[in-house]
Amino acid sequence: MRSLFLKIFFSFWLTIVLMGVPFYFVGLKNRPEHPYPGMRDFSMQAMAKYGDEALAAWRKGGPEGLRAYVEQIEEQSGISLYLFAGRTNALSGRQAPPEAKDTAVRVMSG
Repeated sequence: MRSLFLKIFFSFWLTIVLMGVPFYFVGLKNRPEHPYPGMRDFSMQAMAKYGDEALAAWRKGGPEGLRAYVEQIEEQSGISLYLFAGRTNALSGRQAPPEAKDTAVRVMSG
């Protein structure tokens, strides 16, 4: 009786593991990049708007105009902005963190 119980017990857990592990990895592979696609679209629109305004400030006032715009946005919203020429050259003259440079490279790569 005891060995039958152990066989059923271990068979049950072996089945759970053999079925659970593949389902876990399939779910991990197929999950969306962002849980809320609408939020991703909103953030892309916000980035485009801030980028357009930063470019307009740079065209109007050069690096000083861009720096003033960036400082104004940081004071109002706490958002750090960096306008890049090329892949990693920040136009405002401020040193961009590596995360901002990586994002710029990823966006420019398509």
